[in-house]
Amino acid sequence: MRDERYAISRQLLDLGEAVTRLREEAGMTRGELARKLRVKASDIAIIEEETPQAAAGLLEATLRMLVSHFAANMQRHSQVSVSVERIRQLRPGLLSVMPA
Repeated sequence: MRDERYAISRQLLDLGEAVTRLREEAGMTRGELARKLRVKASDIAIIEEETPQAAAGLLEATLRMLVSHFAANMQRHSQVSVSVERIRQLRPGLLSVMPA
């Protein structure tokens, strides 16, 4: 039983660390993330530093928000990549049509 509790606590701490990394990668402070979630910055600190004591719903909402932030950015980058690739494909034809 004690090993199970330790394993669960370890997983929660890993999730807290993931929140910290995702938040920093997004360029957000704890306060900015807290505003988006309509909570206090101290709640974000609890998620990041004392995850087992954090409210499960808030942890889930925080992860969902951060992951969706990155998913939206990845989709935008993907659309730009497709556009750039399309331009590269069309460029030889465009160069031959354009006057010098």
